[in-house]
Amino acid sequence: LNVYLTCEAQNDWTLVFTEDLSSASEPIVDQYQLASLDERYPIIGTLVNCIEEPVELGYVKKGTQIFLTENGEFTIQACYQAEYVIQGFDISNSDSIKISGLDTVLVGPQGAEVGLLQACNDTYGSVSDIEGHVYPTALIGDQWWMTENLRTGTYANGALIPHVTDNIAWAQLNSGAWCNFDNILANDELYGKLYNWNTTVDSRGLCPAGWHVPTSTEWETFMNYLDGSAIAGGKMKSLNYWNLPNEGATNESGFSGLPGGYRNDGSGIFYSDRFEGFWWSSSTDMFLGLGVSYSLYYATSQATYDINGKQDGYSIRCIKD
Repeated sequence: LNVYLTCEAQNDWTLVFTEDLSSASEPIVDQYQLASLDERYPIIGTLVNCIEEPVELGYVKKGTQIFLTENGEFTIQACYQAEYVIQGFDISNSDSIKISGLDTVLVGPQGAEVGLLQACNDTYGSVSDIEGHVYPTALIGDQWWMTENLRTGTYANGALIPHVTDNIAWAQLNSGAWCNFDNILANDELYGKLYNWNTTVDSRGLCPAGWHVPTSTEWETFMNYLDGSAIAGGKMKSLNYWNLPNEGATNESGFSGLPGGYRNDGSGIFYSDRFEGFWWSSSTDMFLGLGVSYSLYYATSQATYDINGKQDGYSIRCIKD
């Protein structure tokens, strides 16, 4: 249960209370006075598809607020005379979601009428690796990301990536390798594989054709789109599988980050399943020459920049060229 205070921020709602409920019948004992509905300024329009027909099912977002459409029509109550950013989503087809561009609306004394808001851009899709694993993908900002961790045990040219289970052998590697967390095959389906850094720069290619392991610059672009690393982690974390409190998790980015843990570079031992998730970049730190990675943690909303030994075993997400 999330309770938001409206009109505290121009393009957003403010989260004032959150609580995990064990069942739908559990009583909610607290009471909250809703913000006044007076002195609001309506933004009205019609969400249409690629052929400019009203969408059958859809919604419009203003900040994190969601307003459902009815026969394509929408009314958004704004709190102030100001500029707002809205975006439309057509969810009429079960196998795809199409979005509009980001539309900046200037709201005056009578509100604003935006006319037709056309949702015609793909925002979710899929891509297959060389072994035939299919990964859902999402357009986040201007970047297409996989929304599941990589699971291939084969380079893009068909060469097998060594599967290394022995701890000592893993810690001594100077070439690419993969493993499953705790060397348990069942973890592959949920968490994908863990890879050392050397796989990310192997000339044989790790990601599907037309995709690559993101650089640290591309990761930073992603963080900036999510309003900075201090809060990006919450927007990236899946709502499931993390240990509580899973601080700040909303997954509003669609990244669906999981707590897949990692394999230590010095000992080959596995750590932090359900507590942390780590993802390699293909970049190295300019001072120490270590691999650059990004991590999420169950107890914070932050996304953290890390530098680590290249023998560490981390998850991989691919980004479109």
